Amino acid sequence: MRRNILRLFLVPLTAAALIVLPACGSSQQSDSQQEQPAEETTAEPEPELKTIGTASDADGVYKVDVTNETGKAITSITYKFDDEGAWGSNLLADGDSFAADEERLMYVDLSSRPDAVSKASTDGTLTYPAIAVEITLEDGTVADLHEFPLDSVESLAIKTDGTVYYVEYTLDGSSDTVSTQADEQGIYQALQNAAAEAQAQADAEAQAQADAAASAQSQKNTTSFTTSSKGSGSSSSSSSSSSKGSSSSSSSKSSSGSSSSSSSNSGSSSSGSSSSSSSNSGGSTSSPDAGCVDDDSAAHY
Repeated sequence: MRRNILRLFLVPLTAAALIVLPACGSSQQSDSQQEQPAEETTAEPEPELKTIGTASDADGVYKVDVTNETGKAITSITYKFDDEGAWGSNLLADGDSFAADEERLMYVDLSSRPDAVSKASTDGTLTYPAIAVEITLEDGTVADLHEFPLDSVESLAIKTDGTVYYVEYTLDGSSDTVSTQADEQGIYQALQNAAAEAQAQADAEAQAQADAAASAQSQKNTTSFTTSSKGSGSSSSSSSSSSKGSSSSSSSKSSSGSSSSSSSNSGSSSSGSSSSSSSNSGGSTSSPDAGCVDDDSAAHY
């Protein structure tokens, strides 16, 4: 009887325990889940940009975020102010090149030029200071960027339209893009016009020199021809004089011959037939009826 009572008493207790135990386990599991810390998501650090020039935070050193959008690698970057004649040293290290589409941080130290003058961009915004930059591309092309802003520039890109090279940039706190393309095109056109005028002037001077040389040569040829003609006339005159001299000599000889003939005729005036034959050989005409020749006249044959 007691066993039955105990059994009846234990069955409800066991059932109550079974109901309570799952509830406790569930509560413990929920607490453990709440105690687990949430996983933190950390962003990957951005790759550090290469530099152009020497990195520095000193006063007078300007830092500009620059992207090369020329389509070609840049092998040299130098700069100067408008009032300086020579370009500075290459900001790129030996053997280094600024690849196409690459982004870098460019540092320009202007601490030695506190007198740099502000320049106005195409939209009237003052950028201080501004420098001129010369770039050399991998194919040997050299281009000047006549206005390269430094102060308060958030980002800057070096570009080309196939004719000129220029920059596009945005200033801190502004979403507007400023371009120097129109300015560079104006400078390029002015240089082209100046080069064309200089070439035209050089061609005109060369033509004038050629014309002067041709005129001088023509004058020289005319003078030589006149001198040659005069020399020919003198030769003809000399030849004529020489001819006259020969004629006189012949006349003289002829006269002499006549005289001799006359003398022969005179000497043979009284000669006979023998004398007549001698006179004919001398070129004189004698009469066949002349007298006899004496011994003295026979000695003149």
